[in-house]
Amino acid sequence: MLLTACDPGSSEVVVKFICPRINEYDAATQDRALRELQALPKDSALRLFVGDYKHLRDQIRVCRERAGAASADPRR
Repeated sequence: MLLTACDPGSSEVVVKFICPRINEYDAATQDRALRELQALPKDSALRLFVGDYKHLRDQIRVCRERAGAASADPRR
């Protein structure tokens, strides 16, 4: 283990959130995608993939919310 320039008087920890970018889609594209998804057979593997993609997008949104809250922290 290498320790360089350690300052025992400094205990500040900086956390930086790195969140992936979310592709934005216009309303027409979203409507078309919804129609296409609804047209898929109920047991389609693509439904699973789309569900996973939605989950990833939700996680990215949470990451961005946390990153925004951290940057608004008055202690910074």
